[in-house]
Amino acid sequence: MMSIGDYVRGMPLLISGAIKVMREDKEGDELLLYYLESGETCSMTMNCCVGHTKSEIKAVAEQDTKLIMVPVQKMEEWTAKYKSWRNFVFESYHTQLNEVLHILDSVAFEKMDQ
Repeated sequence: MMSIGDYVRGMPLLISGAIKVMREDKEGDELLLYYLESGETCSMTMNCCVGHTKSEIKAVAEQDTKLIMVPVQKMEEWTAKYKSWRNFVFESYHTQLNEVLHILDSVAFEKMDQ
């Protein structure tokens, strides 16, 4: 679906299915960041859209997936115009940041305990 280094031209809104969002190191080892499920969007992708930067994540469909890609221009327009859209975007950031922090804590503190 998306590879590291791809330019992102739109923000995905997941209609159905599941997407696994990961980071990959130089050796090809993957670290799960979070899963996207129906009704969600990807905060890392939103970041690339707004910053007009290349993707730093890899996204893989875990099952048959349907999604809508919202063009960057619409994303910016809706953020300024619609409070409900703005809330959705910020809630997505909040939820996925918490998932990443949970994974980071697990990796960092489990290794320290061993």
